[in-house]
Amino acid sequence: MVRDHSGRWGRPVLVSLAAGLFLIGTARGGQITGIVSFGDSLSDVGNYYAATGGVSPPTAYGYAQGEFTNGRNWVQYLAQDLGVAAPTASVNGGTDYAHGGAMTGSGTTVSTFGPGTATVSNIGQQITDYLGSHMPTAGQLYTIWGAEMTSSTAARPTRRSC
Repeated sequence: MVRDHSGRWGRPVLVSLAAGLFLIGTARGGQITGIVSFGDSLSDVGNYYAATGGVSPPTAYGYAQGEFTNGRNWVQYLAQDLGVAAPTASVNGGTDYAHGGAMTGSGTTVSTFGPGTATVSNIGQQITDYLGSHMPTAGQLYTIWGAEMTSSTAARPTRRSC
């Protein structure tokens, strides 16, 4: 014998819950008008590519043109989920300041990946550069994601702050 445990309130509660979750998702996405990103290759959407004259990251290694992924990165997926435009490279006037090879902290780093070498702004410098010509706004979502991933530090992770 099959028992129905939903009772007489089951369906209205389920419909109300579904409607509530839909509206919550819409409200959160509706408050954000754009994304400003700082970071390393995990967030870079083309700054390193531009800095190396378009030679790195190389598509021969399986990377999408201008990106350190085989497609979109997490910032682009986040923008899609929020219903806002995906950030584009800051060197082209966009709001993604991340550079492949960037470290946490200030200043710059000389970064070599595949056939390309470039001097890139570290995350602290990216933020300083942004604040030098922009005023943060309430509708912007600011992301910072950086990791120290080199062959010399892979075995011994270190902590750094911006």
